[in-house]
Amino acid sequence: MKFRHFWSSVLLAGCGAAFPLGTEGKAAVEEDRPSVGTVADLAWLSGAWSGNALGGICEETWSAPRRGTMVGMFRLVRDDGMVVLEFVTIEDTPDGPLYRFQHFEPDYRSWETAPLVYRLTEVEDGYAVFEGLERQEGKPRVITYELVDTGRIDITVQGWGEDSPGMLLQLSRPKANEEASDAEKAPDE
Repeated sequence: MKFRHFWSSVLLAGCGAAFPLGTEGKAAVEEDRPSVGTVADLAWLSGAWSGNALGGICEETWSAPRRGTMVGMFRLVRDDGMVVLEFVTIEDTPDGPLYRFQHFEPDYRSWETAPLVYRLTEVEDGYAVFEGLERQEGKPRVITYELVDTGRIDITVQGWGEDSPGMLLQLSRPKANEEASDAEKAPDE
């Protein structure tokens, strides 16, 4: 069970270079902050992001906004195969955009009994903050995406408790000459 709590905190939004944040690095979370913006405001997140971290290759891919929704996928792959998979949706609702996700084992067994739900509470060009609607120990409270430049995003994940360290995740857009997928590799590699 500790494994799942660790990964659910780390893998919420993807991974790349991961750096722990002390509790002093946490942003204050205002209670009952209203949701803001629309899914269209998150178009800058669209596309593929990846990085080497957590002992493997982390990949996160987002669809472009369409009719008030975006769909995301995250996976961590190591030499012995996929470790975890996440499916994410961001959807415009009457109460503002909601970010929902769930972790899955490689055999598609879910870690959670229901999706985790977050609302968009701050958004501007290249910056978005999602806050959890319900306290869940071992799960993130706040997820922040920041477009550092056209080739990198920083994702800050903060836990619920004062003693729950945050984490900074860095993802980059894959370059055309990066390592080939398994299907593109020569059979002897």
